Amino acid sequence: MASSTPAGMPISPLLRLPIELRYTIYGLLCEPSFLYYPYPNSPITSISLQAPPRQLLLICKQVLSEVRSHFYGLATFRFAALGSSKIDRNDLSVGTISALQEVRKAELILSWNLNGKRREAGGIEFWPFSMNGWLVDTVSLLEEYSGNLECVIVTLHDASRFTDWELKRGMLEPLKALKNCGNGEKRVRFEMGQCRLHPDDTRREIEKHLTAYVAELNQRE
Repeated sequence: MASSTPAGMPISPLLRLPIELRYTIYGLLCEPSFLYYPYPNSPITSISLQAPPRQLLLICKQVLSEVRSHFYGLATFRFAALGSSKIDRNDLSVGTISALQEVRKAELILSWNLNGKRREAGGIEFWPFSMNGWLVDTVSLLEEYSGNLECVIVTLHDASRFTDWELKRGMLEPLKALKNCGNGEKRVRFEMGQCRLHPDDTRREIEKHLTAYVAELNQRE
């Protein structure tokens, strides 16, 4: 990448280094430590890397561009099913919107508890928002803002004692809308995250179904 330093201005010693070394330095300055609730009133619940030092971002436009590219290329932005109502777009902070526009890798953490009463309720519309509306709303948000999205990690916390895969599969269907959410050059890929499931005989069955579903999402139509 050519230097963006104005004519007559000395080139920063940092920019004299090979790009590979600069990325190594950027990586050391962005610690792999979760940053929880990085923005107010945000659907982003954590980021897997600490933000780069502000002083680094102020060196010049070239360094700013490289650091942002490096950071967003490595960071995982986590969205957890914690809310009880839809995300009000008017409440999103500037920082949240900027992050959503740049995010490459998003982890969606679903929380299910399909107990007996919910199974008998007659449909998912009677279930808590975290189970029947959160994923729809979060997918819609990513579709609207995240044109650079490359990878979606599906993580499941399921306290249910029942398999009921067809019911649970229905809760995953909104994910299909993200298959073509990227910038058009390549499709979004899906991965399985670290799932926490009820420790009984249904665990392996749910893992098998979920693995197959994620593989299905990655198939070309």
